[in-house]
Amino acid sequence: MGGLARQQGLWSPGPGRWIYAAYRRIADALGPRTVRIAGGPLAGKTLGARWSLRRSPYAGGDYEPAVADALDALARSGSVAFDVGAHFGYFTLLLARRAAHVYAFEPAPANFRALRRTLADNHIDNASAYPLAVAASDGDDVLAITAASSMCRLHGNTRAIPRAGEGVVQRARVETVRLDSFVQHARVPRVDLVKLDVEGHELHALLGMQGVVRRWQPALVIEVHRELAGGEDPRHVLHLLDRWGYVCRDLDVGGRPITSLAHTWSEHHILAERGA
Repeated sequence: MGGLARQQGLWSPGPGRWIYAAYRRIADALGPRTVRIAGGPLAGKTLGARWSLRRSPYAGGDYEPAVADALDALARSGSVAFDVGAHFGYFTLLLARRAAHVYAFEPAPANFRALRRTLADNHIDNASAYPLAVAASDGDDVLAITAASSMCRLHGNTRAIPRAGEGVVQRARVETVRLDSFVQHARVPRVDLVKLDVEGHELHALLGMQGVVRRWQPALVIEVHRELAGGEDPRHVLHLLDRWGYVCRDLDVGGRPITSLAHTWSEHHILAERGA
């Protein structure tokens, strides 16, 4: 393949990419398997996931511990939480332990099937799953489905040369929604907490929830990306949050206040809470 294919994230060196892509298609066709979580606060719960993840941090119960600790502390009894970019539902399960209700969004078809299985197998009745991509506008867009299931992203958020596991194996048209629209149509009573992990589309998702922020000032846990954002600087996310009156902390270094993001960071986890 030539330069255009490389720019679109369809190419990576060596045969490994093609082998993994074939495995991914077979695994998706077979559907999610049950992966038991061995440790941590979710010990004994199960995930609907590919069988290859049975030795992953998801199964060990120690996936992104700083994010897990923050969400566990913020999901107070009776709260309403949004899990945007829910993947297989690991954090959805965590939030559902205390929240009155969790709204989980996952646009990738195979991931969404796994998310639904996670909720069903664990008999979670205080969470709802939606096959929607949260964005700045209502409509539809193209989702790039990658070899690594956690890296699926809306069109445009792809590396020029992908890292291992991040090459695009197929594309799917998905429905997009603003959280402001969803809250209105679903008659959500309030929003206390939003976890946002949308692989480089964070600023767009935030712009689609300005009404939610004005009305409820929810706590936000956001993973920001530099290399996936089509040249967008994640500091734009910080600037927007600052204009909204939020104080941002760095979950990866013990909650230290953030004033800027280094250009060299590829991904980082931010806790944003409304200032006094």
